[in-house]
Amino acid sequence: METILDEAAAIRGAMPNDIDIYRYHIDVFIPTDFHTATYHKDDRSGKEYIYIIGGVGYRDGPHRKTTITHRLALEDFSIQRMETTGDTPPPGGHRRARKEGDTIVYMVDEWSEYSLSLTDMRWSHHPTIPEKRHRISSTSQECKIGEA
Repeated sequence: METILDEAAAIRGAMPNDIDIYRYHIDVFIPTDFHTATYHKDDRSGKEYIYIIGGVGYRDGPHRKTTITHRLALEDFSIQRMETTGDTPPPGGHRRARKEGDTIVYMVDEWSEYSLSLTDMRWSHHPTIPEKRHRISSTSQECKIGEA
């Protein structure tokens, strides 16, 4: 069994002895599922980070009450909770995120986006208006209002 595991890892380019697993004390980083992880390189310092936003976590954990942001430093794998201000997104998992310049755009659902400025760690809310559609038949075909 170990041989098969080693061969499978070698095919992917990493042997088990080449993999380090980092664990953090629960006071530093609370376990979470369904969070986003977004890479960012700070142009001023050249430092590289992964921003870990949101998630579900334990049933009675803080992730269920607010959207938490952590920053993982790639130079030494230290992690810290980031204090944010502004219009914080509602808590929950299964979100999506993308980076635009020094901002992380965090999609709560198809009607609501939030952006986090990485320069001042301030959230802002950008609700979107869903495109109105009408069903034109029972075959699930749709068209935009005003189109023939």
